Amino acid sequence: IISSDVISEEKMVAVLTDIQLVEAAKARNLIPGTDKITTTLEYYGEILQKHEISQQQFEDSYSVYKDHPEMLGKIYDKVLEELSKKQAEASNE
Repeated sequence: IISSDVISEEKMVAVLTDIQLVEAAKARNLIPGTDKITTTLEYYGEILQKHEISQQQFEDSYSVYKDHPEMLGKIYDKVLEELSKKQAEASNE
């Protein structure tokens, strides 16, 4: 049983989806700025702020999910689904 202070699976999916989008942009050199590490960390901060969670909440929650691999696997399956949807939407534009 996961405690109530852990970020919900749904919110974790949303946060990890956004993080994966930033990572993809970074890999394709689409993130502007000379210091890509600092810029990426700023994006991560914006993602956490967008989802109204602190870095500590995210790290603590991720740690809990890591201790429950079956749950983390389900979360990442949903992240992949979301990324596939976003890719399909982008292809249709």
